[in-house]
Amino acid sequence: MIEFLIRRFVPDWQQVQRTDVRERYGTLAAAVGILSNIFLCIIKGLIGLFSGSIAVTADAVNNLSDAGSSVITLLAFKIAGKPADEEHPYGHARMEYISGMAVSFIIILLGLELMGSSFEKILHPEEVGVSALTYLVLIVSIAVKLWQGMFNRSLGKRISSEALQATAADSLNDVFSTGAVEKGIAAMKGGCTIVTDTQMARSGINKRVLEKFGGEVLCFMSDPDVATEAKERGVTRAAVSMERAAKLDRTLILALGNAPTALVRACELLEEGAMKPALIIGAPVGFVNVVESKELLLTQDVPHIVARGRKGGSNVAAAICNAMLYLASGDARE
Repeated sequence: MIEFLIRRFVPDWQQVQRTDVRERYGTLAAAVGILSNIFLCIIKGLIGLFSGSIAVTADAVNNLSDAGSSVITLLAFKIAGKPADEEHPYGHARMEYISGMAVSFIIILLGLELMGSSFEKILHPEEVGVSALTYLVLIVSIAVKLWQGMFNRSLGKRISSEALQATAADSLNDVFSTGAVEKGIAAMKGGCTIVTDTQMARSGINKRVLEKFGGEVLCFMSDPDVATEAKERGVTRAAVSMERAAKLDRTLILALGNAPTALVRACELLEEGAMKPALIIGAPVGFVNVVESKELLLTQDVPHIVARGRKGGSNVAAAICNAMLYLASGDARE
């Protein structure tokens, strides 16, 4: 399919050093991105509207912003192909930054609008319908985003384009974020064990609903032997807690909303092959090593939900778990 599109829409497709050919590659990538993301935006928007789900609606807005990113790619390749002139002796490449800033402002405005809708739902809750059609839309979204990532990566390698490689990475990150929710719900329905890095997060997760599926919530942070071992080894209790979690012979979800050392140790255990959780929720809060630990998780081959930046918290980790629990249980709270 990728080869067919290239040969059909990129004349002289083998001459990748030519500026006009590179422009055609960029135009093709942008066109495919715009059409596929608008398609996803429409179907998710309709499902979000009829089901009353802010999460699905937010995902639709994310696809709309991805379409905007594809427009930027299109403009960038078009303008970059223009030669320098008297008014622009260094070329026209800087227009990419101006276009990116404009789309960024649009995304911020859409995000603020969704935030307002979310607060309205919290203050005046409505029943959220989760049907087989909702899951079908998520599966279609994963398939489309996976193909987008492969498509942009292939084009990016052909013409050595960092922009297309970045677009490919963004598409694959969307696959992880969409698939992570599905993996989390499936694990909860299968009676998984959720391990937290604070007693606060453990207390905030709805254990009554999880126990109906045969699951449980554990936190090792307050165990005396964990504190003793951490002191003897000169490491944090959070790191030792992740090692204890790795020894559990059951399906795991890690809900980490406080300690970046817990997230770092979990990633190390993943790389060592000592742990393979169904999902990691990375939401540590603070300053020291917080951002770095979250970015490290993004590089791991494991389903993950990440609150990027310095914000997060045990309440955020617990809320994410509860949201998936309520989806799994058909919105049952008891």
